Amino acid sequence: MEKIITKKIGQIGKRVRARRTFIGLTLFELAVDSDVSLSVISDLERGVSTGMTVSTLVKIAAALQISPDELFVEKIC
Repeated sequence: MEKIITKKIGQIGKRVRARRTFIGLTLFELAVDSDVSLSVISDLERGVSTGMTVSTLVKIAAALQISPDELFVEKIC
């Protein structure tokens, strides 16, 4: 189970980084916009976050101007 969670966090982190760079935000700007610490976002993007909460992911998604679902679901097309 732990491997599945670790893999999922890694996938979410990749989506966060891809979206952040696509819209031209730095890590610092995303931290400020989402009111989430820089280290938490950095850990998430690197796939080493272990204590991520849903509310934190919702704040990050809002700052990235996407729905939280888009962080959790891989796009098929």
